[in-house]
Amino acid sequence: MGQTRFATTKHNRIENNGLTQVAIYRLSKRSHETMAMRLTSRAFALLLTTSQVAQALPVTSKSLTYFGGPVIQNPSVITLFYGNVDKKSKINEFYKFLVKSPVMDVVSHDYSTPQYAIGYGSFNGSLNIPTSETRVLSDANDIQPMLLQLVQSGKIKPTNNTYLALHLGPGISAVNGQTETCVNVCAYHGAVDVVGVLGNPVVPYLYYGVIPTFEGACLSGCGDSDTFSNTCAVASHEFVESVTNPAGSKAMFYSHPLGWYDSVDASEIGDLCNLQQGRLSDESNTWTIQKVWSNSYQGCVSKLPTLKGESSFNKTSKLGKKTKNSKKSH
Repeated sequence: MGQTRFATTKHNRIENNGLTQVAIYRLSKRSHETMAMRLTSRAFALLLTTSQVAQALPVTSKSLTYFGGPVIQNPSVITLFYGNVDKKSKINEFYKFLVKSPVMDVVSHDYSTPQYAIGYGSFNGSLNIPTSETRVLSDANDIQPMLLQLVQSGKIKPTNNTYLALHLGPGISAVNGQTETCVNVCAYHGAVDVVGVLGNPVVPYLYYGVIPTFEGACLSGCGDSDTFSNTCAVASHEFVESVTNPAGSKAMFYSHPLGWYDSVDASEIGDLCNLQQGRLSDESNTWTIQKVWSNSYQGCVSKLPTLKGESSFNKTSKLGKKTKNSKKSH
């Protein structure tokens, strides 16, 4: 996966019900972020169905399993900039590309479900967030209240497709549970409850990702490219995981609201390909992304692979648009 410095924990959560103690936590060596569920044998017997136990057993090949939770069908990206983030306009351009990129062809092809068809997304603006003197933000005490305040003030009107990409300026980190960006994680994504704010159970969560600036303390361990390219790669990792498993941080068991997840390797779509960068081009730029896991092709890809008997994959995808050929980095 990634470089050894960054072992990721995305969230820690413990519940006691008098009979069992269930801990859901992120645990991965050399990854941006992965989720591992560790339940006692008694908890399996009490809390998981027979089919769920079978899904949790080791398999011979890697695969993401769908556990019934939501996915983001047509992601609507809004960037939030906290601190002196460099190249804001370029970051926005990257997201405009990403939401309609060949990466989304892969996600649609492999991870659409009968209930949720994943398609291209859109970029819907950015906000500069007033910065305090705090250099280490708490996810629970600073970031989530900040996001809720944006909703309460009407600056953000979330739907089930909304994804907030929070980019932190140099020297600013975020603590989530027992982990901190630029210390033992690269970045993370999560969900915050908004029913109490919106009063609308149809939109239960607001989805977001937190991405620091990869320089200074974050200079190494999160990619082998330049600062901006590493930012794009890590941002794409968080984005595709939010699309395919947006409410995973709210899951207590291998069931709803958990989306697409590999219970054997304790991984999401990005974790299985952690720090494997690729290059994709549009009319004006060549962008660095992180490759994603494809169940269909059993490997890490940045676009739908060439099909047998075809010289190149330039056919119309499930999303109704043509994919571009792209260069890969190894």
